[in-house]
Order: sequence, then C-alpha cells, then structure tokens
Amino acid sequence: MDSDEAPKRRSVSRNIDQPIRSLSMCDPHMSRSSCESEQGNSEDSSEPRGTVPIGVPSTYRSERTDTSTSDTGDRRADMLDTSPPSKTRFSFTQMFISSHKQKNYDVHKLFSVVPESEKLIDDYSCALQRDILIHGRMYVTQSWVCFYANIFSWETLLTIPVQTIFNITKEKTALLIPNAIQIHATNQEKYGFSSLMNRDVTFAVIKMVWDNSRASQPMAPFDMVKKARELAGDDTDLGTADDLWGPLEPLKKAIDQYKLT
Repeated sequence: MDSDEAPKRRSVSRNIDQPIRSLSMCDPHMSRSSCESEQGNSEDSSEPRGTVPIGVPSTYRSERTDTSTSDTGDRRADMLDTSPPSKTRFSFTQMFISSHKQKNYDVHKLFSVVPESEKLIDDYSCALQRDILIHGRMYVTQSWVCFYANIFSWETLLTIPVQTIFNITKEKTALLIPNAIQIHATNQEKYGFSSLMNRDVTFAVIKMVWDNSRASQPMAPFDMVKKARELAGDDTDLGTADDLWGPLEPLKKAIDQYKLT
C-alpha cells in the first residue's frame, strides 16, 4: 500500500508548477501516464489574462508585476506631490501669529489692571483650584500671570503680579497625577492650577518670566516668546514683534482676503 501511494505523491510534487486547472483534472485513481497526458492537453488551452495562476511562467509573472509596480509608483508620486495648492492658505506661522495677536488683545480687554505695554508670552488651558475646579485659561505676560474662566456666564478673573511671587512648585492632582503647579505669593496666598496638558513646560515658562523680572538685564518680550516656544518643542517661525503684538486691523484684513480667495 505504501509503495502505491509514493508514486502519487511524487507525481503531485513534480507537477506542482503546473496551473491549478491542470492539477484539478487529474483523478487520484488515474494512472501516471494518463494523468500526464491530460495535463499536456490542458497546457494548450489559453488562460485568461485577468488571472495569474500559481504555476505561470516567470516571464509572464514578472511582466504583470512590473505593470502593477509602475501603477503603484504613479499613485505614490501623486500622494507625495508637494506642489502648492491653487487656493492660498495660511501657513502655520500665520496661524500662530494670528492666534497669538488675538489672545494678546483679549488679555488687555479682560484684565484692566494689565498695562497696554504688557506683551503676552504664552497661554495654557488649565483649572483654578478653589472649592471646585474652575476650568479656564492662564495667560502669562512679562509681569503678570492671569486666569480667566467663563462657565455659564459666571466669570472668574485672577491676576498675580510676578513681583509678588516668591516660590513656584510642581504639584500632583489627588497625589497621583503630575499635572498641577502652585504659585506662592508674598501675601501668604497660594494659587493652585491643575489639568495642565504639559506641567513641566508651564512651570518652566512661569519660572523664566519670574527670573526675568528680577534680572539686571531682562530679556526682550520677543526673545521670551521664542524661549517659550523652544521649551514647548515648537520651531514655528514667529515673524516679527509687530506680527505678534501689532494692531488687529491688518490681521482682520488678511482674514477677509483669505475668505474671498
């Protein structure tokens, strides 16, 4: 019994390079010569060009592969096309500048104690720790740390002069989550801010502003913004000082012009 099965296994392995159709035509009970005769007849029939059987010749297979590779290359070239679009778009620099300029305007509109000469350095989403967490936004200028929240028309405003700060510490919410800082003021007040997306960056920027207020040769506001962007790992081009803190009219005209294009 073993000797009869061995030739059949060798027959299948020897003819494995033939098309699937030719293998399916061989009956396992047929003799070896009959099976080979049937396979020889099936080779004369033409296979459709749309299908590629397992046992196709290598030349035909490479021809089909080259065609698909060429099509794939064309599609990839289209995907990687970096040519400018037909419609003018704001670059990342323009988006950052417009956002920063608007927020600088909001600071002076919200906090009347902040002088017009103050320049916004950076801002962060956070929550002020009171009896409950009050979610809002922190604004850091050259000489002030401000907070504003508006929850169902219930406004919360807080201004901390940098000169009144004597210590800044990193804290954890619920003793577990490292997303909070605390500002200690000279009037024995403590201001806690939590829910910070990047506590270390916020801490570093406030400390930079605090140290700069006590320096004999303080940095210019534009250099402070650049330093804050570096701490955040952002290499966006900031343009000029007038771009960041200039009047809003040119910005509004640019936005209107963008909408018309």
